[in-house]
Amino acid sequence: MRAFEEAGATVEEVSLGIQRDQRELSDLWCRLVMWPNIETLEGFKANGLDLIGDHRDDFPPEYLRWVDEAYTWGLPGLARDHQMRTEIYDAIQAVFADYDLLVTPTVPYDPPAARGPLLAEVEGKRQPEANVGSFTMPFNLSWHPAATVRCGFSRAGLPVGLQIIGPRHRDDLVLQAAYAFEKARPWAHDWPTV
Repeated sequence: MRAFEEAGATVEEVSLGIQRDQRELSDLWCRLVMWPNIETLEGFKANGLDLIGDHRDDFPPEYLRWVDEAYTWGLPGLARDHQMRTEIYDAIQAVFADYDLLVTPTVPYDPPAARGPLLAEVEGKRQPEANVGSFTMPFNLSWHPAATVRCGFSRAGLPVGLQIIGPRHRDDLVLQAAYAFEKARPWAHDWPTV
């Protein structure tokens, strides 16, 4: 935040006012992305390649759970999901009535080990695959442009990301802010010891 203040920005803490917890947002994201997944799977099937039927063991169990559930959903659930997505969008967009950009950490923890299922621990609670991108989730749902820039290292010596979010259709503003941050805090010469 100091880099933005040094560049002349006014930095204030704000609340997005999102009343949904991380699990609700993660589940919403998974439900919304399953519709195009099912459409793609059905397209392959219509052309003679039944990926789920003939290659089921090649898919992760978590993905298969969502696919199987998706075939049971109906339009009322889709409508409810889009209402929730609109709620998230409205909460984020309201912040941009007073501010040009939002800045958050990208994730609230070090990356998990690269083995087995993707799990992380946040505040002593294990988080499954769908939760791992936690601070990115609201903006993935709302379609606000966002960029992540490296901003230092965690206590464990791993790179930390800073997420810069802008109003809808202001990708240019997000990219300008990311560029300004990287000029103010260059990092290309600074790599962790492995």
